[in-house]
Amino acid sequence: MQVHTGGMIQGFNRSSGEIVRTIRATLTAVRFIKKNKERTLVLMGKELGIKDREVSSMVHDDAIRLYSDTGMPAEASIAEEIGVAKEIIGISRDVSPSEVADWSFVQTALRGLK
Repeated sequence: MQVHTGGMIQGFNRSSGEIVRTIRATLTAVRFIKKNKERTLVLMGKELGIKDREVSSMVHDDAIRLYSDTGMPAEASIAEEIGVAKEIIGISRDVSPSEVADWSFVQTALRGLK
């Protein structure tokens, strides 16, 4: 099987600024959600229709544990996902995280956050 990535890479290069801005906006939103629980619960009530305060608080508390402050998963999580994928695909060789994902966009976005 042949995979052509030239067009994808050109697209990433052209839109890298947009990708970084999107990641930065997402990280800003995650920080807001973590630091402003009460305001987030009000927004959840309006936007998601969760009227029960106790339920929205539990949803909030569960959700914030899923969000990374850096936008990058823990190394152990990456290794686990690679292991699962290797098993499904039937690959026995070692696969490094750099072969799977390029975190440079996230690192650039982090440098731009205050």
